[in-house]
Amino acid sequence: MSSAGSDGLAVDDVTVAFGGLTALDRVSLTADSGEIVGVIGPNGAGKTTLFNIICGFVRADSGSLSYRGHPLGKHQPHHLAKLGIARTLQGVGLWAGLSLVENVMVGSQAAAKADFASALFGLPRSSREETRLRNKALELLDELHVARYAKAYPQALPYGIQKRASLARALMTEPTLLLLDEPASGLSTDDMDDLRGLLAGLRARMGVLLVEHHMDLVMSTCDRLVVLNFGRVIATGSPAEVQANPDVTTAYLGQDIAAVSTGED
Repeated sequence: MSSAGSDGLAVDDVTVAFGGLTALDRVSLTADSGEIVGVIGPNGAGKTTLFNIICGFVRADSGSLSYRGHPLGKHQPHHLAKLGIARTLQGVGLWAGLSLVENVMVGSQAAAKADFASALFGLPRSSREETRLRNKALELLDELHVARYAKAYPQALPYGIQKRASLARALMTEPTLLLLDEPASGLSTDDMDDLRGLLAGLRARMGVLLVEHHMDLVMSTCDRLVVLNFGRVIATGSPAEVQANPDVTTAYLGQDIAAVSTGED
């Protein structure tokens, strides 16, 4: 898959090896603005390694990455916000000692305008910035239908609400590309239905790259799929095209991939 013409993320022939194990073998994909791209595959297929390369935790041995035409070769995880990229974790990663709204505010830390001295000494500039960020966090929680829990602490809330707060935190930097790492894990059927609607709403504002094991969510939400198996791309295309691909069926040990709903990478 060529990155030519991509207005978003482009991964070109990326290979990564850990010792004698090749985690990714000449992997290529794109994720453009206004689309949801799903990355699926059996356990150990390389999905997490792919995300870690995009985020700067791991370096590719060969190949290249770019975002909006700018090379991503030496970036670090703390550069993501300025690049316009945000990532959620497989878990929720919320701070137990902070309220829900405060946890969401933490997501803006890299982009906050108040300098360290203002925040440290409680100067007016810091107070204004804190008010702005709090209002923005409340707006996001309201958009995700959990604003009424803003003052509550994560451990006292259902897992589905914690997941929404984690998503709101990622959205605080107003990303143009959102990396979602198993957003449906641990969710109830009702929460899963709500997640479909939330993802559809995000499509109009940003590109989304989604790693997910719940195939019903993937098939009903994604515009395109990239299937990994043993670190290689074995299929790309629309959900219908991928579901009908015999190589994909073989990779899932003969199971109908629409029926595969859980697992760990």
